[in-house]
Amino acid sequence: MPALSVPCGCCLDRMCKWRGGKKSPSCVETATGSNKCVQCNRNNKPCLRPQGVCMTHGLALKKLIEEHPGEWTKEIKEAQRLLRWALRFKKNREAAVEAEKQARLEREGRTVLTQERLVEVLLRSVTAQEQLVAKASEQIQKTAENSAILQDIFKVLKNRKVVTVSLTD
Repeated sequence: MPALSVPCGCCLDRMCKWRGGKKSPSCVETATGSNKCVQCNRNNKPCLRPQGVCMTHGLALKKLIEEHPGEWTKEIKEAQRLLRWALRFKKNREAAVEAEKQARLEREGRTVLTQERLVEVLLRSVTAQEQLVAKASEQIQKTAENSAILQDIFKVLKNRKVVTVSLTD
């Protein structure tokens, strides 16, 4: 079975952990013709090809392992270190992107909660104002009734010539 030109992420991880020996890790096609390498097919994992810096360091490590079969040289150790760094950086970057996404969703959720609380406060305020308007209306009505009663009393008293003062003066 032929080796794939670009090793997948799982095979690159195996290459990073390899410490020399008879069998060096490689990323080999399956005999079935699926889109997965043997290792990913066996473990039932997605077979994803790296991109960017991870691919560059992965290809360099693959080349060194092929040039020095079974040996664990300084060059291979350095290439493994660089690939581990690139994979870790990629993982950290993905985690940071996911964390930012979660933070944004949380902020949006807080904004919705804040807006809902604001609506609740405004509704309570409107209800309180409506109650104040109703009470003021009652007070105005009572004042008008009391004013009418007082005017009637003054008319009666004026007719009897007991009071000569008017409320309207």
